[in-house]
Amino acid sequence: MIRKAILFTLSYLLIIYNAFCGSTDLRCASTNDNGTVTITWMSGGDQLYIYRNSTGTYQLIDSILNVATTTYTDNNINVFNTPNTFYYLQNLSNASQLSDSLQVMQLNVSNAISGLADLLWNTNHLPSLASSDSYYTVQRAYPKGVWKAIDPVNISGYQDTYIDTIDICTIDSIFYRIELKDNSGCNAYSSVKGNVFDDKSNPNKPEIDSVSVDANGNLIIGWTPNTNDDTYGYIIYQSYGFFSIPKDTIFNKDTSFYLYSGLNTADTSVIFQMAALDTCGNTSIISDPKHNNIYLRYRLDRCDKQVILTWNQYTGWPLSGYDLYYSLNGNALSILTNSTDISSDTLNYTLTDLNDGDSLFFFVRAFSDDKSMSSSSNRVSFVADIINTPDSTYLKRVTVVDQNSVKLTWLVDQTADIKYYHILRGTSPTRFDTIARLKSKKQATMSYTDQLASTNSKSYYYKLAVEDSCSKTLFLSNIGRTVFLDIEANLDESAELDVFEQNNLYNSVNKLKWNQYEGWSGDVDFYNLYRSVDGGVYELLETLPYGTTTYDDDIGEFYETDGYFCYYLEVVENGLANLFNIQDTSLSNGSCIYQIPRLFMPNAFNPGGQVNGVFKPITVFEDASKYLFQIYDRWGTLLFESKDPTKGWDGTYKGRMLGTSAYVYYLNFTGTNGHIVGKKGQVYLIR
Repeated sequence: MIRKAILFTLSYLLIIYNAFCGSTDLRCASTNDNGTVTITWMSGGDQLYIYRNSTGTYQLIDSILNVATTTYTDNNINVFNTPNTFYYLQNLSNASQLSDSLQVMQLNVSNAISGLADLLWNTNHLPSLASSDSYYTVQRAYPKGVWKAIDPVNISGYQDTYIDTIDICTIDSIFYRIELKDNSGCNAYSSVKGNVFDDKSNPNKPEIDSVSVDANGNLIIGWTPNTNDDTYGYIIYQSYGFFSIPKDTIFNKDTSFYLYSGLNTADTSVIFQMAALDTCGNTSIISDPKHNNIYLRYRLDRCDKQVILTWNQYTGWPLSGYDLYYSLNGNALSILTNSTDISSDTLNYTLTDLNDGDSLFFFVRAFSDDKSMSSSSNRVSFVADIINTPDSTYLKRVTVVDQNSVKLTWLVDQTADIKYYHILRGTSPTRFDTIARLKSKKQATMSYTDQLASTNSKSYYYKLAVEDSCSKTLFLSNIGRTVFLDIEANLDESAELDVFEQNNLYNSVNKLKWNQYEGWSGDVDFYNLYRSVDGGVYELLETLPYGTTTYDDDIGEFYETDGYFCYYLEVVENGLANLFNIQDTSLSNGSCIYQIPRLFMPNAFNPGGQVNGVFKPITVFEDASKYLFQIYDRWGTLLFESKDPTKGWDGTYKGRMLGTSAYVYYLNFTGTNGHIVGKKGQVYLIR
């Protein structure tokens, strides 16, 4: 770049000015290549004398008799050796008519060693002629003889200096001259001066204005182009603490940005500097301050349904703050929060209440304190994989499997992020203990069997607690309660425990009671009661409506059996009222009982008669293997004995018929329920 400065002020300049000048105007005094001078004037139609001053005194050097002549070359001078040369014209016929005087422009060129050429020349007239151009033209010859205008220099007062930045890389001679144009058409040239130069000056230091990331993830470094004409390009440096390494060179002085596409801006922040480069390979001082890109990153918190955005501080200019740009599910980009809310010291932001599947897009933009500069971060986009909690956990049934087991079955929300199910059990609806933790499976239903339940002694309450993949227990399911069926063998209300009137012998009832099933969405529709006799096949005994919790089973018809009765309930749900459009069933425990043994003893008999012809106890629900019946006379003689409940005493002893009398009997047997019955008394034999 060309730089101008006033480096020298003339200490002495001799200008002759005649206040009584005539109509002839002297316009140009130009140095020729051989050091002679050619002067040019505007003719006033007069014959003229030409005066020159190169020694301190004006001397007449020639006359112009042809009034049409307007130029004259002074071949008797070499201004290269005569630095201060002036000319003026005098009217030959009127000595009082003088032109204004002009000084030949004498150029001095010095080498400042720093790669700069210092040019100094005198003005041709003070003040400048009205007809002169408003500026000088500095011309340079390199190679020699080939002149090229390199810069204009304004004419204003004493400005007669110029500094040329050398862009020649090898040591060589460079020549200069100054040109001043006049509106009459003549051009005045200074003396030609040269010197030996080479380019040793460094270009001006460039300054980075921003480092930013574009929408494609490319890093863009921006700066203001250098004003030095000799600037050839720019070197991009990557800074590593106390040292910097060149990364690339841009050979274009007018470019103002660099696209760094080889850097992954999605996972790093890099510090940059730059320097200018001239045609000779001279470099400027490396720019300062350093600039870095903003690296935006995110951490998705699936458990708390939020994303935490963090970024590094932008360095390079004072910050006013950051704008955070945001787009949700493809909607238009908007500012989520701006630099008023996010100060220069704030390097994070948390966005909450995310939904699973949300498509999110973010980037951060830093602003300088005067808002004239900005820098954008890398873009971040992702689909939120948020913990999907189940809408509900429905315990569809609890059912008794056997006397020690209860099976639970529930619906699984296969779209939810469930890690474990906690199985809770209690004997009341308000107090539960965790009995198991079951790993979740992606299937429609899951089951668990509690094998430590005493189903023949009590009813149990069950519920589920859901643990998500964040190890958080979210909520509880509905409560399901098993049905506990209890049974007792009751006699007819008018009967005694051991001795019955014959007409009440078979009046036996099994009394059943149970609790309601609890927990269904559709509640209970009805109960199916099943019964088994003496270990036989279960058969449907009765269908009972919802709300029924007791049942009396008259089992008098089964007097010839062992009296062993078992029952269970099948609970049927009202599927039409179920929120999940399902109908389920649940089984109670199986409850079994032996009926109470029954006994009828006649108090008289008539051997061989049509009624009571044989004396025999009538028993019901006895164990035939544990039966003993004996007859004694009053003296204690054993007259009869039987271990078969079907055989009785016919009133004989050793084949001989006994007479009418009172006899003593003794009966001992065990009922099928294990109850031992012992009975003794008198019986009358009537003939």
